[in-house]
Amino acid sequence: MSYYKFLTTGAVPSTIVGKPDTRIYYNGNNVNNLPPGPYQLTNNNNPNGLFLTANDYAESPVHRFYQMWQQLDCTAAAGCLNDLFPWVEATVGAGSNGLPPPADFTYKEGATAMGFYNVQQGDLPYFKTLADTYSMSDNFHQAVEGGTGANHIMLGTGDAIWFSDGNGNPLQPPHNMPVAVGSPNAGIVDEVENPNPLQTPPTNNWYIQDGYGGGSFGEPSYGEGSYSACADTSQPGVAAIVSYLTSVNVKPNCDPGHYYLLNNYNPGYFGDGTNAYADIGNPRNTVFTIPPSSVPNIGDALLKKNVTFAYFGAQFNAYLANPYNNYVTPDNQYCNICNFFQYSTSIMTNPAVRQTALQDTTDLYNDLMSCTAKSCNLPAVSFVKPSGYLDGHPASSNRIFLRALSRRSSI
Repeated sequence: MSYYKFLTTGAVPSTIVGKPDTRIYYNGNNVNNLPPGPYQLTNNNNPNGLFLTANDYAESPVHRFYQMWQQLDCTAAAGCLNDLFPWVEATVGAGSNGLPPPADFTYKEGATAMGFYNVQQGDLPYFKTLADTYSMSDNFHQAVEGGTGANHIMLGTGDAIWFSDGNGNPLQPPHNMPVAVGSPNAGIVDEVENPNPLQTPPTNNWYIQDGYGGGSFGEPSYGEGSYSACADTSQPGVAAIVSYLTSVNVKPNCDPGHYYLLNNYNPGYFGDGTNAYADIGNPRNTVFTIPPSSVPNIGDALLKKNVTFAYFGAQFNAYLANPYNNYVTPDNQYCNICNFFQYSTSIMTNPAVRQTALQDTTDLYNDLMSCTAKSCNLPAVSFVKPSGYLDGHPASSNRIFLRALSRRSSI
């Protein structure tokens, strides 16, 4: 805990937020004139006097499904060329949100896609110490191409979740249709991804439907595509991926009629087990919420084997007391989309399991403080998630602290 204060320093200067990062300077070239290929993010010789250090917050390289797939540039004939990382960032970035490009749109984070930290030259010394001292998944990048929420869901389920009626039956998500009718959040939304380029106005790569959704919280909702029916090759973007996977003898494993979540939506339950999807008309809530999910998760598997477990999420207690403040109060940085248990009916509707499985990191610290040489009150399997300021997510913090801890080697 003594190191936490160092994880909240290095904020991005307000003059470059949402613009090309003028702190980037490499081998005599500024951010607008970088040579092709990777470059070291940190520097100490920028003539404009702006420096990017290993302690600074930086832009967030796109982590959304169709953008990342496009960056890999895979075809059956050529394999994966991995040559479109900057171009995708420059042309569409993190999503269109169902809107045309803004008049002042620039490439913003395009350069960041090729940047790296050089630990051999002193970058990220604390991170390097962790890697040198402890066993880590050094070759692990992410569980799935896509958003933060989808990756955490995959961590807890080994699967993708899909839109349903909340009772385990697949449905098509809202597709150019009204939602939350009669409430302040009412609006026409399209939750189905469409990565085809927008033609009006003409663009070369600005997606027709993609993003995180807009409005809600007391305003009309709009936009947002985050589901894809990957068993249906007539769906936008699907055919090329299925064709490539088939060419390399990989089964897509998509069930007919299922629209799978690719990026981020709020989970179907609040921390107290209340159905959050049934609450989407509440002006303090958002319509971009996933119905309760029946997809099996690691908690279900552990329960069958009588193995104890818990997900410790920083600031969970504050979120539990008032989940709506989590959306509007910057001080509460509990990550609800990161807690894979909050999507699950089997966990969230069982009070005894829920109250044991969902805890705050303060509970973890208390458990650790009570440990003795002979006993410790920790569960056999613990998932620990820092707050949004401390979890190392690009742009919002500056280190990665997510760890899955286990005191048992097998289940």
